[in-house]
Amino acid sequence: MSSDLARFTGKTALYLFLFSLPILGLEIMLRQPGSDSYAFKKHLIEETLADNEVLIIGNSLAWSGINPDSLGPNCINVANFEQAFYSDYKILEKYLPQSPRLKTVIMPVSVETCFSKPNQRSEQSYSAYWGIVPHDKVRKLEHYSAVMIYGFWPGIKKLFEAGEETNGRGWGSTTVAYQYDPAAVEEKMQRIRSLLAEDNFQESKADLQRIVNICRENQVRLILYIPPFTQGLSRELEAHPDYQLMLDFLDGISRQGGAEVLDLRNDSLFADHLFRDVNHLNVEGAKVLSGLIAKAVRQPISAVK
Repeated sequence: MSSDLARFTGKTALYLFLFSLPILGLEIMLRQPGSDSYAFKKHLIEETLADNEVLIIGNSLAWSGINPDSLGPNCINVANFEQAFYSDYKILEKYLPQSPRLKTVIMPVSVETCFSKPNQRSEQSYSAYWGIVPHDKVRKLEHYSAVMIYGFWPGIKKLFEAGEETNGRGWGSTTVAYQYDPAAVEEKMQRIRSLLAEDNFQESKADLQRIVNICRENQVRLILYIPPFTQGLSRELEAHPDYQLMLDFLDGISRQGGAEVLDLRNDSLFADHLFRDVNHLNVEGAKVLSGLIAKAVRQPISAVK
């Protein structure tokens, strides 16, 4: 009887081992820097800790908008899709003390980041790839595994798909030029209207204040910028009363000396053809924005109201 049980246990263990091998292999492959933007950007920041002087964080507006090449050889861009202030703060909390030469942090502040919480997918990704504890402090099984995030077959498919094109220092954009599309503007505004709530703003504001505080504590200069949008989207945003909450908060941060604020909302330099969609810059637009940010880094700037 005991020998039968031993054989059964042994066979079960062997089957489980063989079953888990493909999953383990896929997990390892998905965590390689070339397979996923989260894996790549974590690898990038850890490989450059000793030399990095300028760090770009934030959401996809910064990913596509600021080319580190314009800011000198010791600058990287670890902005990512829907990267919330909470994730930005946790990245700074972990890596600022390990960055002896870091002088400047650059981050966009948009209506979406000011009025949104970390979404489920980004929470899972930052937990699995960066080890960041979720916003609600509750870690589930999918917070530990890239395979659990994507699924087995979609994970395999992801390995062979072309992702967002990114250069070796974390920037990526396209040459597509936007043409005015009222339906696209309305679709974006519908998403933004769904976020514009006082409760969302209060949580995001607290996380942004933590970013201000941790940069001050580490004697790192913080440059916040209000990004440009296409003319149609800008008109809609300016007309929304809750949008002023963000502007007033940034004005307060600037007045207190917590950060420098660069307001690029209505800059005439950013014509619609410099965008790839209603709010993301294309390659040519990134050249313009990167040049303005580089100029701000080289000399002190004042808040523009």
